[in-house]
Amino acid sequence: MSTKTSIAITGCGAVCGAGLGTDEIWSAILAGKSAVGPIEQWDAANWPVKISAEVRNVDNRTLVEDRKLHKMISRTDMFGLCAAHQAVQQSGLLTHRDTLADDAKTKFNDRTDRKSVVTRCGC
Repeated sequence: MSTKTSIAITGCGAVCGAGLGTDEIWSAILAGKSAVGPIEQWDAANWPVKISAEVRNVDNRTLVEDRKLHKMISRTDMFGLCAAHQAVQQSGLLTHRDTLADDAKTKFNDRTDRKSVVTRCGC
């Protein structure tokens, strides 16, 4: 027996060799720019593959503002947090929450369940 679940994609975020964010990545795609090149961030001499699409010239503070986290999590984790932050910003959910009355804001918070977010946003 299968159950049908509705979903709503409210925002997108991405970090890759072509750029930070969906707009930057899409622009690179449209321009035909490749992010693939020789691996430069470590010695790949003994690796079977010597090319990749490294995320280059991006300071960790650009990815995650909290400098304490820089010592606690990997750079790959920072990519995920950066992309998640972009998606939340793009979704407009925080802006929407700020327009609500104080009593409604407490119900519409970071722990809001999926069904009530979808219902409240009219998705």
